[in-house]
Amino acid sequence: MTMLLGDVFKNSTFKFFMLLLSAGLIIIGMVGLLFSIFLYPTLVPYYGGGERFLIFDNSVEYPLYSKSKLCFEVSSNATVIVAVDSEDVEEGLEVSYCVDAGEHLLRIRSNEPAEGFINFRQEPPRIWLLFYLLLLIIGSASLSETIKRRSG
Repeated sequence: MTMLLGDVFKNSTFKFFMLLLSAGLIIIGMVGLLFSIFLYPTLVPYYGGGERFLIFDNSVEYPLYSKSKLCFEVSSNATVIVAVDSEDVEEGLEVSYCVDAGEHLLRIRSNEPAEGFINFRQEPPRIWLLFYLLLLIIGSASLSETIKRRSG
């Protein structure tokens, strides 16, 4: 059995296939990690990475939904009161707050006309990060083993 595996590893077609498979796993792992860390946080359902708001009649509301922790930052040209799920969170020209996964209602109130922007960021699911990291590790180990066997 050991001799048979040794013969398989000596086959240049198998080595080439293993190099391609290893490189593919490394590429998928890297692209997945980059997507999860840099792009996914800006893909908040319904709003993307941010939303402009105008307040004329006292308040504006934004229903929020996220499968992971969601943070937002409200910037305005006038003092605003930010409430999440009917509870006032903070008041000011710039307000930052985070909510846990689930459905929430964000309300921004002001006693005067206000204009501003909300930046949204959500945490990537940890299982994604672990999966892509595992692909990267398996691809790297496989590539290292293939190169070692190729030279030997």
